[in-house]
Amino acid sequence: MGTVRIDCDVCGEMLVTKEQISVIRCEQVEGDAYRFECSDCNSVHVRPMETFHANVLIDAGFPLHLWSLPASEEIDGSLPAITNEDITAFSRDIASDEKLAELLSDRLS
Repeated sequence: MGTVRIDCDVCGEMLVTKEQISVIRCEQVEGDAYRFECSDCNSVHVRPMETFHANVLIDAGFPLHLWSLPASEEIDGSLPAITNEDITAFSRDIASDEKLAELLSDRLS
């Protein structure tokens, strides 16, 4: 497999080579994607793909780029979920200059 048929949102259907497309895989979260740059209009596209198809491309020699979520994006399952009530209270609190100053003073001292 030397080329793959793909759709550019701008130019339409095209054939891309191993040099123009790469498989993108996150090390923490399931789900793969592919990335390519259109050689005609230079637009960059990233689209999700099934792991099976990603593995076919990798086995055929297409490049694989692994990436990791930043530490700040890792999910802490011990924290409670944010509720609509939490969001409403937060927006009410930051709408008041006095309450916002009070909330920030705890963080700044």
